[in-house]
Amino acid sequence: MQDKTKAATGTAAADRAPLRIPIRFKILIIFLLLISLGVGGITFTMANLFHTDKTAYIHDLTSVRALNTANEVEALLTGYLERLGVFSRIMASTRLLPEQKNELLSQLFEDFQEFVCVAQFQGQIEKAMVYDVASLEAEGLEKVDLLNYRLQHPFPESFFASDEAYIENSTVSEGLPTLTLSVHQPAGEGEPPLVTSATVRLEMLRRLALGIKGFEIFLADSGGKLLAQSNPDGSAPNLLELPPMELAQGMVQAMEYSVGGQEVIGAFARTQGHDILVGVHIPKSAAYLSSQELLKNLLAVALGLLIVAALVSLFWSRYITRPLERLTAAAKRIGQGQFDVKLNLNSRDEIGDLAGSFNQMAVELNDRETELKHAHTQLVQSEKLAAFGQLGAGIAHEVTRSKTPLPVFWALPSWRCAGPRLKRPCTSTCRSSKKKPSVARRSSKTC
Repeated sequence: MQDKTKAATGTAAADRAPLRIPIRFKILIIFLLLISLGVGGITFTMANLFHTDKTAYIHDLTSVRALNTANEVEALLTGYLERLGVFSRIMASTRLLPEQKNELLSQLFEDFQEFVCVAQFQGQIEKAMVYDVASLEAEGLEKVDLLNYRLQHPFPESFFASDEAYIENSTVSEGLPTLTLSVHQPAGEGEPPLVTSATVRLEMLRRLALGIKGFEIFLADSGGKLLAQSNPDGSAPNLLELPPMELAQGMVQAMEYSVGGQEVIGAFARTQGHDILVGVHIPKSAAYLSSQELLKNLLAVALGLLIVAALVSLFWSRYITRPLERLTAAAKRIGQGQFDVKLNLNSRDEIGDLAGSFNQMAVELNDRETELKHAHTQLVQSEKLAAFGQLGAGIAHEVTRSKTPLPVFWALPSWRCAGPRLKRPCTSTCRSSKKKPSVARRSSKTC
């Protein structure tokens, strides 16, 4: 029963014993933690710096792209305005015959194939109109379709209050996307100004809108209506949903916004003199693709460093703890009384000093053990002599106190006792006394 109780107590003590973690694993954990913190901090700092630099680079790139596209659009529209001026002068000339005008205008349509129609209006009244019949018939359109569009979309008053050209998206048929470029000239006193409008194909503007890979470019008129974009299947931002922009002509502004639920980085620029808004944007997922690749590479490098650090720290911790394990084993042997222990460690550090001190301690313990054994032997001998002395002293004390002579006993094997009766052998012990010989005689008689 007691054994069972002891066993149960030992099991409970073992269950309550704290978890033992070897020092090598502590060194390994600390080393890995330090390496992880260092590599993680470096990775985070590099990724953050690269992300910031990449964001600034994308803003600059979109801004430059928007400004360059705005300059190209401005040059193209300036060429359109010059050609429109040629059409206007020929149509308004009074020195040319109608046949000459028709021949010149036909030649202009052949030379400027982007032009579809040129018309002059005074108020809402058509003064003159020339158009490319083949282009309209190819899309099933007629002259009246162009006139109806103009009646449904009159020129704004702001157009007559400024000297700038008015540009709008005037697409009537999806097969023939066009824009209308209009300029006004003062008329006689009390008469509405004379407006000359040119309906131009959007092909050239769309070519300008073709951006580099990953970027999308779009052009919008002064009313925010889309003129052209690099990806016909893509989505352009709703300008009314963008933050207000105080964007002067010839200036550019970069911003981040959302298009169709997708976060993008974009830039906007206005052309000088034509009020065309040019926008360029790129999805953040594409802009930061290189950042993601860099982060993956950094993580791979960090993982490799952690593996190398784990192996190095494991070897290092083993190198450190191996002498300690030998010291532990030697200490157990000393605890068992084996003082002839000697450690041979060639380490030239604190562990080597500890091993030397341990060897010195073992030698001193062995010497003291030898001295203790010698002293113990002497002590035992002394105790024996002291015991004999105490015994003799005790006997002398008893004899002195009782004043009785000390009896003497001796054995007479195979001899007959002294006295008158010496007939049979006697093996008993006879007693004699100097002071009482009668006792001896009495004892010999009893043998």
